[in-house]
Amino acid sequence: MSRIAVIGLIAYSPFLTADWFSTNNALNKAHESLLTNDLASSFTAMVEVWQKPATPAIKDNLNNLLIQSLDVDCGRTLSNKALPVWIQSLSITRQTLESPGRRTFRAVLNATATESIKTLSFKSLSDKAISIDAESTEPSDGVTDNHTFQTRYNLNYNLDIGLYEVEIESDSGKSWSHWVIISESPEKYTARWTGKDSWTIEKTFIPNRYCSLPLLQVALYDYKDNAYTEKWSQQYESDYPQTIDASELEPQRYILAISMTHERWQGDIVLKDQRVISKSYDLTADKE
Repeated sequence: MSRIAVIGLIAYSPFLTADWFSTNNALNKAHESLLTNDLASSFTAMVEVWQKPATPAIKDNLNNLLIQSLDVDCGRTLSNKALPVWIQSLSITRQTLESPGRRTFRAVLNATATESIKTLSFKSLSDKAISIDAESTEPSDGVTDNHTFQTRYNLNYNLDIGLYEVEIESDSGKSWSHWVIISESPEKYTARWTGKDSWTIEKTFIPNRYCSLPLLQVALYDYKDNAYTEKWSQQYESDYPQTIDASELEPQRYILAISMTHERWQGDIVLKDQRVISKSYDLTADKE
């Protein structure tokens, strides 16, 4: 981490005076640790600051500080608390879903473990679930004997920046929890419609070279009996297409969904920001 970058970050928050820094050891520690690339200590200090009431200026400073920390290794060494051996992977996705005339928000947690999972929850600092509108499922990957578990929270608004706690409990009684800081940063790439079956991918900000490029997924869904069934999908890590080849598709009405997923880390936990745009896609008229 560049010393100039962090000094600039401090200067960016005019309400954080020198006297304030001298009396707030946690935030001071977060900045000092980032200067020396001690990301784990910086993250621990940020968690401590978030646990106390904070002004909008302090929240903004903490958010920018966390974004700056990704310039080392995209967050892989932000936390030295590893997943336990029985949890193989854990991801938290903040979703924005857009269709004509509608926008909805979700937070989706996915875990893979060597034993069955009983609960997978995401709580605010007040120890309450982020939403009472939640659904848990146990999808199978169809390949391994691993246990997968998903909890999906439907939200009235996008998940705010701040401190949360993720907790996993297995059927055998094992449990594990960890603090998670949700941050906000501009999307590096965005997708928008340009036609009935075409879209464009716009590069809006310079991407972080330590993070992977956003993942583009193009998918077609059938909607019957109040349920969506995926009929076709393809993922792209680069060389993003802008149209779909419909020559091999059955002529019917689909839902076409385009998603861009930006990914980063907090230690072993993968954090994702995903925006999905969707609309009706009718092939019946084209093939009559």
